[in-house]
Formats: sequence, structure tokens, C-alpha cells
Amino acid sequence: MRIQLLGGFLGAGKTTLARALARHLSQRGERVAIITNDQGRALVDTALCQRDGGEVREIVGGCFCCRYDELEAALVGAAESGATVVIAEAVGS
Repeated sequence: MRIQLLGGFLGAGKTTLARALARHLSQRGERVAIITNDQGRALVDTALCQRDGGEVREIVGGCFCCRYDELEAALVGAAESGATVVIAEAVGS
């Protein structure tokens, strides 16, 4: 399983890129999972990615480094579900 980590400032287009990349990779036969991340509890990014119908996992209430155990669990879960690529979108703050 490959992991593509996206970072950037708030409003930089990370979610737009993640969704476009997921569609592109899916069309090439990859099984894609997206992991969204933010400081808050209700992630708009998660809702947007779920509209596309793919596998989406989220880590709320802190960044990947502060929630590393949850990130690891999300990656393991994605691998167990058959994902060949994970797009992990880090918090934009």
C-alpha cells in the first residue's frame, strides 16, 4: 500500500486535490482510501470526500502527530479493507 501525504495551508486546495487524485487513481484500477484530519470534531472535508463514494476515514481533534495512534489505526484499517493507495490530508493550520 502506498501513502500519499498532502499538506498545505488552510484553503490551499488539499481536499480538492485529494478528491481529484482519488478519482484519477480509481480510474486506473487502484483501491483508494482517504484520511481526513482537522482540529475540530465535524469535518467538512470528510463529508465532501464521502460524496465521491470512496473509503474515507477521519482523525479529529488534533494533527496526525498528536493523534499518531489513530493515524496508524486508520492506515491499518485501510490496508485491511484492500486499499492500494491512501491519501492522507493533514490539518491545514
